[in-house]
Amino acid sequence: MTTPDFFRARLDAMIDLRHPLAVLAARMPWAEIESALAPCFARKDRQGRPIEGLDLFGPTLQVAGAGTSPAGRPRLPIRLMVGLLYLKHAFGESDESVVQRWAENPYWQFFCGGEYFETRLPCDPSGLTRFRRALGDAGVEELLAKTIEAAVSMKAIAPKDLERVIVDSTVQEKAIAFPTDSRLLDVARRKLVLIAKRAGVVLRQTFEKEGRSLKRRAGGYAHAKQYRRLHRVLKRQRTILGRVMRDLERRLPALADGMKAIVTLWLERARRIHTQRPKDKNKLYALHAPEVECIGKGKARQPYEFGVKVGIATTERGNLIVGARAFPGNPYDGHTLAEQIEQATILMQDVKGAPKPHTAIVDLGYRGVEVPGVEIIHRGRIKSLDAMARRLIKRRQAVIGRLQLKKMAEWTERRNANMQRIYKAFENTPYAAVYQPSADYVHAAYKCYVQVNADALPAGWSRDRIMQEISSLGVPCFSGSCSEVYLEKAFDGTAWRPAQPLPNARQLGETSLMFLVHPTLSEHSMQKAADAIQQVMAKISSDNGV
Repeated sequence: MTTPDFFRARLDAMIDLRHPLAVLAARMPWAEIESALAPCFARKDRQGRPIEGLDLFGPTLQVAGAGTSPAGRPRLPIRLMVGLLYLKHAFGESDESVVQRWAENPYWQFFCGGEYFETRLPCDPSGLTRFRRALGDAGVEELLAKTIEAAVSMKAIAPKDLERVIVDSTVQEKAIAFPTDSRLLDVARRKLVLIAKRAGVVLRQTFEKEGRSLKRRAGGYAHAKQYRRLHRVLKRQRTILGRVMRDLERRLPALADGMKAIVTLWLERARRIHTQRPKDKNKLYALHAPEVECIGKGKARQPYEFGVKVGIATTERGNLIVGARAFPGNPYDGHTLAEQIEQATILMQDVKGAPKPHTAIVDLGYRGVEVPGVEIIHRGRIKSLDAMARRLIKRRQAVIGRLQLKKMAEWTERRNANMQRIYKAFENTPYAAVYQPSADYVHAAYKCYVQVNADALPAGWSRDRIMQEISSLGVPCFSGSCSEVYLEKAFDGTAWRPAQPLPNARQLGETSLMFLVHPTLSEHSMQKAADAIQQVMAKISSDNGV
């Protein structure tokens, strides 16, 4: 117990110690976590050997009393940084937001080992990035292993629950700009110019002014779909990049060994960008992140993602993460299963009883593989599975649905906001009508429907032409209202199909327009849709002489 501070209140006197974060903070093995992670932050020499007496990531008593440390600035506590990482992932925060919320939340400060309430930021957000980089793969696995041990000791999960795991893969996206050829060529040129300046090399020409002009022209030609002009611009960009590369290569022998290695590295990456073509394999998508790959996971809205494939293993009960591993090279999901199970087994080895996964519940991406000693369950084997295995598959699907339900309120709000953007685009036009429910109802806004006023349209215009005009501007527009549902085959031979078509239902199906308003749509997409609608409405008014 430290000496009470007259001017500051202690956190344990400010908060309710029955709060989940306070209870978790008291039960977490912080001392074991710090001792397990301490070797990751030891001061090392150029050969990678630890230097005794110097602590890179921790104030020792000697350092704290000496005033100035030979190891540099005293570290922040490991518990603080680990706690911030836990809170970041538990509450879905970014590096910037988690440090901001820490300064406002006494429960978060108590969880991270604070004694008194602080209004300052615990660290710079970039410190979390450096902390993760220093942890490395080994440090993350140690942290994950201690988390599993803590969950078992707290009886949050039973040891037998560790024997059945759900394995799936996803894409850890990299924060990069969309990798167009024009942008990559310009970035490579600018990077080589910067490296040459740092190395003290004076290039014959940097093409700075022409590079900016070519980049701007490439964007305009791509937007206008003027591909011949775009190809000429790309050819010129490759030419000037090649000139900068050759100029820098000629000066390479005169550089010092250390700088020569740095320049050679960036020259190799620039050469890959200079030579690659749109349909080449193993392309470089980011100059600063060569590990980034283009991965397709079959998503309707986002067919391609740029990042690294990651495998996640969670318990079938409790949804506790027991394995997380990156797989560079975008391998087939089934080829990663054995490594994923092996990692989970290693992380569980310190748990009492040393449980080992013997059942893996996966999706169809893992078909055709076998892991010795592990039963693999997926719906492709549904006919040969027993009742227990079928229940496990249903439970896996239910877990995914339960996680999505947590986002339902946010998604509904975004859907309704996007729907109102579409409705606003049809304001003050006599050629379409918008119908909204009363205030007593909450619109799900699964899709957005607008009814065309066919009687007000000029000659040559119809619902189908409006739909074609909007679609030609790059905005999805459909007619799928499904108003005459009784025409479906399910009504064949039943008494529920009316003898005569329902006139209102037919009219609804012939006049409706449908727009997408799902929550993943960006501000740019919604603005593009609104502009396209207004452009088509203005065209109708022009043809009508208004």
